[in-house]
Amino acid sequence: NINTVFDKFIVSFDLDCLTRMQSLNRDIIQDFLDKFECYTINEDVSDLFPTTIDHWIYMEKKEDCTDDDEMELEWRDYCMTQVKEDEEIQFYGGFNTNNCVSRTVEDDLWNLDSVCPSVINGIEYIEYDSNYDPNIDIIIMDSGIDLPHS
Repeated sequence: NINTVFDKFIVSFDLDCLTRMQSLNRDIIQDFLDKFECYTINEDVSDLFPTTIDHWIYMEKKEDCTDDDEMELEWRDYCMTQVKEDEEIQFYGGFNTNNCVSRTVEDDLWNLDSVCPSVINGIEYIEYDSNYDPNIDIIIMDSGIDLPHS
């Protein structure tokens, strides 16, 4: 089940177009953001790979603003490729039923400790509600290659 998150948008920009505009000393994304009074970029939600395929930003409405900032824009003037409202996916049993948890693993257990660098000697996984079968089969194939690939 997918629910729309109102007043929050993901705006995508064509990477080649952005590069061309940069060579003309034009900051397209800033020009785009300057058009809005009630929407701002959320720096906490960012494109981790801004130079791969299309670059995107996450915009959301300011809490104290009532205007919708409706306007017509020529997408090509701002290198835009897509604008869509954010969405949340509701898993079985509603939100917060399934939890992202972590657990420790042996250092040399299939090098799983390298899967989640944020968890020291551990992995992160989704712990589903006991009444839910995600219908997913996970098969781990051990290649015999250790972490340094020697």
